[in-house]
Amino acid sequence: MSKRIIFISERAMTTTVNDIEHMESSRLSGSGDQDLLPPRTSIDAAVAQVTAISQTITHVLPPGDPLRSSSGLTPPRSILQLGLGSKTLSEQRLYDIGSIS
Repeated sequence: MSKRIIFISERAMTTTVNDIEHMESSRLSGSGDQDLLPPRTSIDAAVAQVTAISQTITHVLPPGDPLRSSSGLTPPRSILQLGLGSKTLSEQRLYDIGSIS
């Protein structure tokens, strides 16, 4: 079932999310992960587009285990991973910059 969900999600995201340079999906028992790398767009816009399309496609996804959630599927989560580097700034300064919310 995760293969079908990822397939539907990939097709929707490639036509909806702007400036995707690379998409990578993986499946594990009972879950799937998708990594999108949209480098030329704002993170806020990318998160908004991914969230919108994820909520839009829920009606065409296969039913899941009704014991896991009321709709049968666990809702998607947005996770951001950021790497910082510099030739001039110290590791502490980079940490401080990355920790600003």
